[in-house]
Amino acid sequence: SKSRFINEEVLELFKKIPCHGDFFRYIQWHNFAVATTAKLDLPTYILHYENYASDFDLTKTQLMDFLELDIVGEVPEFIPGKSYRNYFTKEQREAALELMRKLSNPETWQLLDRYDYNAEELRNPK
Repeated sequence: SKSRFINEEVLELFKKIPCHGDFFRYIQWHNFAVATTAKLDLPTYILHYENYASDFDLTKTQLMDFLELDIVGEVPEFIPGKSYRNYFTKEQREAALELMRKLSNPETWQLLDRYDYNAEELRNPK
């Protein structure tokens, strides 16, 4: 249905994405977090899931340094590999990325554009 808060183009994208509300909340949360930390000049550490898979020890060390905490005890093993790409069709993934692109403020999109797998990744998910 029509909304005075959401334009027609975004509403059309909603129709193409299962659980579109979750994508909407995800972007709104990131927009708010980015804007708030900037406005309040809060120190920020951006951590992506993929960082654990590519270099767990470095990621762990950087996170603990940012939090100004010591590592106490043994750190549980990180087991990478969880992927949700096959939960959605190619068209749904493209629509979700377009929705994220349209709803993200520029600063948020800079953080999230790494997930824009672009044409090849969207067409050939792992």
